[in-house]
Amino acid sequence: MAGRKRKPTALRILHGDEERKINRNQPTPPPVVSIDPPTWLGAGPAADKWREIVPRLMAMGLYASVHEDAVARYCATHERYVAAYAACHAGDDVLHYRDEDGSAYSSQVSPHFTIMMQCGKQLDRLAGEFGMTPAAIAKLTAPNAQKNNDPIGTWLAANA
Repeated sequence: MAGRKRKPTALRILHGDEERKINRNQPTPPPVVSIDPPTWLGAGPAADKWREIVPRLMAMGLYASVHEDAVARYCATHERYVAAYAACHAGDDVLHYRDEDGSAYSSQVSPHFTIMMQCGKQLDRLAGEFGMTPAAIAKLTAPNAQKNNDPIGTWLAANA
């Protein structure tokens, strides 16, 4: 299907879209049985990311059991991004090739840097699907949402 992708109904409701644009006849996914990460994510950073974001998505009404694979891909991609970032941060972002006398004659972007950039794009796309980017979250409105207890924000609002 060409063109812009349809916005999920949960995001339409949180964004406060017009009632006529909200699909009230959308199939309801089965309830979430477990919020444990899929076993194939392992016990590393991907599973940690899962445990961090799934409760947040559930609190926003943006996670259902049918979303498990998409969220797992996000977490697995995040793990690869972090590993590639660490390799680049350790100085492995540019490869230098030298000839016999030791003088550099060629430089190339590291595969780690390329992986990091590709994973970053994929993370941005997947995060946008779940309303997890600054642009996506700025569009959300949560009816009857509890206000965060933010003493600094309260003080700033009172003293602005």
